[in-house]
Amino acid sequence: MEELLKDELAQKWKILFPESELSLKVIEGGIEIECELYQGLHLNHYLKIATRILLRLKTQKCRDFPKLFKIIQKINWKLYTKRDDLEFKITAKESRLIHTGKMKKTCEDALIKYFNANSLPQKIKDEKERYQRQKVFVRVDNDNLTISLDTSGEALYERELGKFKGHAPLRASLASGILYAVFQNIKERVNLVDPMCGSGTFLTEAINFFKVNENRVFAYQDWSETNPFSHLNHDFLIEKGYGFDKDPKVIGNLKIPNCKVADIFNDNYHVENALVICNPPYGKRVKLDRERQKYFQDLVTAIEKNIKPKYLSILVPEDIELKRFTEKRKIFNSGIWTINYFIVY
Repeated sequence: MEELLKDELAQKWKILFPESELSLKVIEGGIEIECELYQGLHLNHYLKIATRILLRLKTQKCRDFPKLFKIIQKINWKLYTKRDDLEFKITAKESRLIHTGKMKKTCEDALIKYFNANSLPQKIKDEKERYQRQKVFVRVDNDNLTISLDTSGEALYERELGKFKGHAPLRASLASGILYAVFQNIKERVNLVDPMCGSGTFLTEAINFFKVNENRVFAYQDWSETNPFSHLNHDFLIEKGYGFDKDPKVIGNLKIPNCKVADIFNDNYHVENALVICNPPYGKRVKLDRERQKYFQDLVTAIEKNIKPKYLSILVPEDIELKRFTEKRKIFNSGIWTINYFIVY
């Protein structure tokens, strides 16, 4: 997903900060950028494909525990937190600091010593539970130490806490990534159709991709403020969105227009100029009613017959091969490698 995130970041950066040049590079598992602090924090409210935004606090060589203790102790933590019990996430490889449990204990002890010398105001201590317990990611790779503060809190794909989730829901960030990839290939307005909509993730992400996320709190908001937020004056090329699912309880829980009970294998609901996007069950948490390869081939046939789409984007397990496709992308989804096939008819 790194390349898709890079494209999303570059596009939204031009809209948010048109006077500021973006410096970025793709790294394994993410994108590294150099920018003003307020700009990086601001991105929490706009990026849809990212999982979290980390603020780099320190990078240097570190080969022993006393050195690690001193580095952690010297960081001015009061700039970044209203709590003295940060959560350290430790990873290490090809390093003398290979014992992650001892590394965590060293970091925690150094933090205690820091706050003993730099105590938080009593009023803040008394209201401790108001503030998020922030995560600090400590990584050592070949004796290169990197310390990063999580500015997001809950992962960014948690758009709204307590939101209804159906059976085996697709992570919102993956849904946004798939949508973003699909719409790079579509230059006309379409009707978006999800024939197995579940909790409506694809429809919701399509509607909100260029909107600010206003219904949650980010970790950085305990210690920093940014400028007011506004929706971006952009959208995907969608006329209307339609959601269908054969489970009446699922449809009853959705608060999205144009959603109704229907079974893609049996019901005909042709939609003009349709982009069908579908994340069907894989046969793990939701059982299939027929042999796996046949199920997915039958599903594609049913979509083609009953909706007559102009475009189709479908996510299937990687061992399932669809014979006809325009392009495909490999995606790791909830512990399962999948293939997102895109077909133009």
